Amino acid sequence: MVFVSFIIFIRNYDLRKQRLKSRLELELNHSEKLKEIDRIKTGFFTNISHEFRTPLTLILGPAKKIFDLTKDLDIKNDADLIHRNALRLKRLVDQLLDLSRIEAGKMNLRAQRQDLIILVRQLISSLTPFAESKQISFNFVPAENNLIVYVDVDKTEKILLNVISNAIKFTPHYGSVTVLVKKENNEAQVFVTDSGIGIPKDKIDKIFDRFYQVDGSHTRERQGTGIGLALSKELIELHRFQIKVKSEEGKGSTFIIIIPVGKAYLREEEIVEECSIKEKQILPSFEVGSHQTGTQTVKPNIEELIDNSKPLLLIIEDNNDVRNYIAGFMKNCYKIIEAGDGETGFKSATENIPDIIVSDIMMPIMDGFELCAKLKADERTSHIPVILLTAKAGGHDKIEGLETGADDYIVKPFNAEELTARIKNLIEQRKRLHEYFRKNGLLEIKENSIPAADKRFLQRAVEIINQNLSDSHFDVQSFAYKIGASRSLLHKKLVALTGEAPSEFIKQVRLSYAAKLIESNFGNISEIALEVGFSNPSHFAESFRKQFGVSPSQYHHNFNNC
Repeated sequence: MVFVSFIIFIRNYDLRKQRLKSRLELELNHSEKLKEIDRIKTGFFTNISHEFRTPLTLILGPAKKIFDLTKDLDIKNDADLIHRNALRLKRLVDQLLDLSRIEAGKMNLRAQRQDLIILVRQLISSLTPFAESKQISFNFVPAENNLIVYVDVDKTEKILLNVISNAIKFTPHYGSVTVLVKKENNEAQVFVTDSGIGIPKDKIDKIFDRFYQVDGSHTRERQGTGIGLALSKELIELHRFQIKVKSEEGKGSTFIIIIPVGKAYLREEEIVEECSIKEKQILPSFEVGSHQTGTQTVKPNIEELIDNSKPLLLIIEDNNDVRNYIAGFMKNCYKIIEAGDGETGFKSATENIPDIIVSDIMMPIMDGFELCAKLKADERTSHIPVILLTAKAGGHDKIEGLETGADDYIVKPFNAEELTARIKNLIEQRKRLHEYFRKNGLLEIKENSIPAADKRFLQRAVEIINQNLSDSHFDVQSFAYKIGASRSLLHKKLVALTGEAPSEFIKQVRLSYAAKLIESNFGNISEIALEVGFSNPSHFAESFRKQFGVSPSQYHHNFNNC
């Protein structure tokens, strides 16, 4: 009987265990499904936010152009209205993306040593026009001359900017907003006090909820999205700050932000190199510079471009408006060719060998990452500088872009002057590389800024010339054949990398080798001339003097008397 009871107990135990296991598996599956749904939601949410960046670029740029060029006051006011609201939308998109990154655990702290007094004073200065437009008494009261803290400046600015601008927004005309900064108990405290509408007691704990607004009336006198304070709270928690709220309906509110003094509260990996807030530059109000819109696609002949003074710029972007926008403000300084996707862009690059390429990342058929990797792996195009444009603002995307070999990376909506400057800078880098070869010669290619593929190309080019050094009939046609390229491609490649045409490149390698032979006392000048492919000694002497500034015999004398 006991045995039977024991068997029944075991069976019941197994059944209960099985049921518990099944229930746990169901709960686990349910939890995994919820996580997957959340990941899908976050991904969708992030992608939609990124998509806003392209049209924002096309609103901000033309609005700035109209504002700068027109003299009609009404049109100027309309352009200013468009631009201000586009900037407002950009800030909203940035906030949404920040929330998404925090939710995905992809936002990290980069804390630096900063003077909180200077940081707050700069923010007060940027918000003063907003307060003046409502005739609000806007006061900054620093209780300390300076207050050093370790904070992530970008995130701290966003926290303070949201809280202070909210205070101004919810304060009626002729009211007051005061910002007090002081140190107490080894903590920096920022008090933001307003004489605004106040917050009902039953709503104070909800003001940091996403999309929640205290003003829920149909009239919506105080516009907002309910994102700013939610983002501030998330950033405060990420930063391990504190925030407290005191409010009385109809009388106003006080927000207190508490920041630890020192860096003991931070992890070692959260602290970056120290710098002073004094070095920080305040950005101008307009984020996209003057430009010209509208362009015609140019399909130049490569032979015509060889002697053309304007560099050739290839724009690869699937959005026609963005292509036209970039071409519009670049066309005065560059010849422009365009492509609407990565595959067409790669074909155009190999056919035309542009001096520089600007490409979007998110494109059909072949995206910008794949395109860049393909361009840098192909000997025909590996030397061409590539700037990637993207609507994605995350650090991971930038790293991925640079890892594919991109020379620079710009986030939409971009500043027209910035893009122009970045392109010019990459062109100037090429000129500095040319100067390096003029000073150091071509026999030993050690310049670290040369991509590996280009270094291999130059080393192979020098090796081919050295193998045919004494052959006076070795010319550009022979050179192109042996290196496996057309004459036009060889010309473009060598001019881009060294600043020299193939014929001059051959001559420089020969003369550099001749200098080595003179130094080693190989023979007389006529013998050395023949050894490096010059059948005419006088022509050799003249060419040598042009490259080294002295005759071969004087070079020999100078070297032996060093």
